[in-house]
Amino acid sequence: PGVTLLGDAAHVMSPFAGEGANLAMLDAADLAAALAAHPRDPEAALAQYEALAIPRAAAAAAEATARADKDTAVAQMEQRLRAAHDAVGAAAQAAAQRLADVEATLARTAVALEERERAVRESDAALAADKAQAGDAQSRLATQLAAAESRLEDRAAALETLEARLAGSNDTVAGLHAETAEQRETIVALKARLRLAEEELQSAIRDRFHTAAQAVPTPAA
Repeated sequence: PGVTLLGDAAHVMSPFAGEGANLAMLDAADLAAALAAHPRDPEAALAQYEALAIPRAAAAAAEATARADKDTAVAQMEQRLRAAHDAVGAAAQAAAQRLADVEATLARTAVALEERERAVRESDAALAADKAQAGDAQSRLATQLAAAESRLEDRAAALETLEARLAGSNDTVAGLHAETAEQRETIVALKARLRLAEEELQSAIRDRFHTAAQAVPTPAA
């Protein structure tokens, strides 16, 4: 009896309502008015004051709690929005990096393909030159073979003439036969050399093409 509370002691609550100072002044004014109305009865004055202060404090506390819940929800929403914004930014940065990596890979691939095409063109040109040289060599060998065959035919014709004219000269005929046989051996040797040269030329062309194919760069991954 004879004791009451006012100000912050009379209404403990969260600070979100911002009503602490206002309630304290109202408590003081109501308590003063109640004491003035009941100067000789403090209990009646305190009862009058508490009848006003307690409901008012309860309403203010409820408002502060509701506002605190609302502010907490807003803060949580802002936090989630910031997290979402950061996640979107990180994803965009990662996508940009992946795109840059893909573009770099495409650029390297394009360079590798260009180098490979250039190597193929050079290989084709070298192969064409080798084929041309092989054709020239084969043509020269064929010309030599034709000339040798023509000389052999001439020798054979001369031999027939000599045989007809010198039927009785066995020694001369034997010599001509020996010379003709030697010429035939020469022709056979020339034909063998021609076949050997053709085989060596074809082997060189295959080796040249195989070396050019191995020199073609493989595109980077």
